[in-house]
Amino acid sequence: MMWARRGAVAVALAVAAAPLSGCGSSDDPTQGWDEPASYAATIRYQAYDIDAGTYRIIVTDHVVTSFVRTDHRGDVPVDGRGPDPDYFTLRQIVGRYQAARTHGESYGRIEFDEQGMPMFVTIDWEPYRITDEQTWHISDIEIR
Repeated sequence: MMWARRGAVAVALAVAAAPLSGCGSSDDPTQGWDEPASYAATIRYQAYDIDAGTYRIIVTDHVVTSFVRTDHRGDVPVDGRGPDPDYFTLRQIVGRYQAARTHGESYGRIEFDEQGMPMFVTIDWEPYRITDEQTWHISDIEIR
């Protein structure tokens, strides 16, 4: 009876750890991806399941030229009092996913649209903590 319980616990631990192994695999979906030099995108950001805002970002020659919050607050330009616009560039978001892949405890998932642009990125830096998850929903990408 005790052996069966230990076996069940071992199986449960193996199943729970399986999703975490994806970040350490050699199949890197971001390999060869590069940020377009100029684009616009809408990004909804969640930090540990809390809606942290929806933003419209315009990047020209890899420099943020416009960053506006576009959610329940209306269209509000972010002018240094809010989040850092560079934090919301596609390069930074994909870079955080790549960093999570190299961090031993992390779990991350990234999805690309049919044009090869990231449309969903989620990272759980330490699965045993409850306040370190980040998610970006990326839409309305216009390459310029």
